[in-house]
Amino acid sequence: AFPVIITGNTGLSWVEIRSQNTAAPPFIVTGNELTAYSDTITARFIDAQLRPSDLTGNTIVGGKAGFFAYGGTLVENWTLPDSGPQVVFDSLTIASGVTLTVPAGSVVKNLYQAGLTVRGSLVIQGTAASPVTFTSLFDDSVGREPLKHTGISPEQYPWLSLIHI
Repeated sequence: AFPVIITGNTGLSWVEIRSQNTAAPPFIVTGNELTAYSDTITARFIDAQLRPSDLTGNTIVGGKAGFFAYGGTLVENWTLPDSGPQVVFDSLTIASGVTLTVPAGSVVKNLYQAGLTVRGSLVIQGTAASPVTFTSLFDDSVGREPLKHTGISPEQYPWLSLIHI
């Protein structure tokens, strides 16, 4: 099977790719310029074999806020980026033997009551001076980009769960 490759596009308003088949070929999304047509999810990657190294070099242009959402099962070690689009989790599982590292000062937001299941390792590198914050997508008090949806309280969409197995 050959991978699905989306690369070198400009002017895309958003991209969403889902694969729940563990036998499916990987999808590779690199080097795309997304215009972020609104202040919401600009790219959404949900995969039974999530590999962030296959999802690099994608940028948001045009001055709009944008969020990249990741869900499914993380199957490779990953350190969350500390620049670029705000990272949002859409029910993520960290596979056994895999480490997700969250650098000091990171803000991790959830998408509509998402959960985080840890079968591998979750390393949170926060400090008193630079804490790590887990919060709702609708919490505009922290994070790189405000969602700007008025009238929606962060309490309406809290994290559903954080489970360590």
